Amino acid sequence: MVALKRSAYTAATWIIPILWSSALLFFCVGMPSMFGAPIGTHFIRQTDSLAFVVHFREFTAGLLSPGVLDLKIAPDSGASAGEFPIFYWFIAWVERLLGPMPNAMRWLSGGSVIIAHASLIRTLSATWNDRVSAYGLITLFSGSSILAFYGFNFLPDAAVYGMVVSGWSLALPDMLKGRPTFSWASLILFVLAAAIKAPTAIHLIAWSVILLVSRILKRGRPTALQVGGIVLGASLITAWHMYARWYNAAHGSNYFMTWAEPIWTMSTVERGQVLDLIWNYWWTKYLHPSAWHLFIALMFILLIRWGKVVWSMKLLLGLSMAGSAGFILLFFRKFADHDYYFITVLPTMILIAVTAWRSLIDHAMHKWVRLGAKCVIGMVALASLILARTEVMRRTTAMPRDHARVAPYLADIREAIRPLDLPLRSKIIVLGDSSANGALTSIGRMGWTYPGYPVAQAPTVQALMERGATHLLAIRQEVPHLTGTTLIEHGKDWSLWRLTR
Repeated sequence: MVALKRSAYTAATWIIPILWSSALLFFCVGMPSMFGAPIGTHFIRQTDSLAFVVHFREFTAGLLSPGVLDLKIAPDSGASAGEFPIFYWFIAWVERLLGPMPNAMRWLSGGSVIIAHASLIRTLSATWNDRVSAYGLITLFSGSSILAFYGFNFLPDAAVYGMVVSGWSLALPDMLKGRPTFSWASLILFVLAAAIKAPTAIHLIAWSVILLVSRILKRGRPTALQVGGIVLGASLITAWHMYARWYNAAHGSNYFMTWAEPIWTMSTVERGQVLDLIWNYWWTKYLHPSAWHLFIALMFILLIRWGKVVWSMKLLLGLSMAGSAGFILLFFRKFADHDYYFITVLPTMILIAVTAWRSLIDHAMHKWVRLGAKCVIGMVALASLILARTEVMRRTTAMPRDHARVAPYLADIREAIRPLDLPLRSKIIVLGDSSANGALTSIGRMGWTYPGYPVAQAPTVQALMERGATHLLAIRQEVPHLTGTTLIEHGKDWSLWRLTR
């Protein structure tokens, strides 16, 4: 009977946080964005993720043999590697059993974020005995328009963020008491996150150092098996990223960045341009301006109360801030136009806010001060959610342009071409697609994509036919005058042709 009551209590403590976290994300994202095809900011990167799934589903079943569809960027049968492709590989196997699930990556990312936020709410509520503060802080960061947009998206960054936050939510109860303990679940989450996104290794490193210091201070000693687990995890992370670089070199692909672009290699003008974009554009996209002001105020409070912070949290904040700063400096150039890089820094900001907020509430002299602080965070959180919803709607409802200009036609192309059941060996020349894998993911076949035709320094259609091209897909483009072409399917703004020698 006691076990049943405990089980029911545990389930109850999960239900409300999950419902709240889901409601926050759904409010910001909006129902249409949960089921739609890739669109908006970083359309290229979104379709790259889908290309990995299609490649695993159609062409290879090996986890260590990832690839995309554009033979222009990955000439050796699409072979190309970036992040550890466990998500893509898993989804591809599910699709082999159940059929194509184009929004699976969206729901995997969204589910990871929801579980992470619910887990952290549950942890903070129990540790602080203060549900209002726990819900308020998570609501505040849920209002990041970057997290809202990518939280239900095809990029793996939000899913990785979810794993990191979940890992810390398991470690924080003992960490906040100055008695850090080992957790196999945290280890697995941190290792998997770092294998997918190398910069998130800062969290595994910080956690490992804290456990080592704790062992030295004899405040909780990890066993040899636990130490071996950490070493093995770090070795697996290193092995994957070294393998990815070798794999790309061996197959002639350098599309996915597996190297740094540090700030010290940039000119003064380039640094100024990146800073200008960050301060004058991304400032209001990362977080609501008032949320930034509140965060800065919390940092000042943290500095003032630093002496009262428990040793393990001091070390955690120091290491995670140093790691985040190093990440920004090493990839500074990318912050000009890769907004999702901010998601990597977000867990560190949450850790800072958690520590500072608890210090503020614990040492507020009057209950009205505590109540006022909670009202402030509530109002800022609400403003953040409204801004995030507005920003997500702007990104997803604006007229597609530049690299995303083919987005409106892909659903029609997919539905029309799928019944044709093109042979796997088919290779498609795509004209009118400025992305690498956009149209090819809809067809589910490899090929070459070009924004138009003819393109300077691009092979002729005849030359591509010599490489195995069998079909030509023109999207809002005139079809080149070729002999031996047969129209086999078309829509209002596109046409698919068979190429014969």
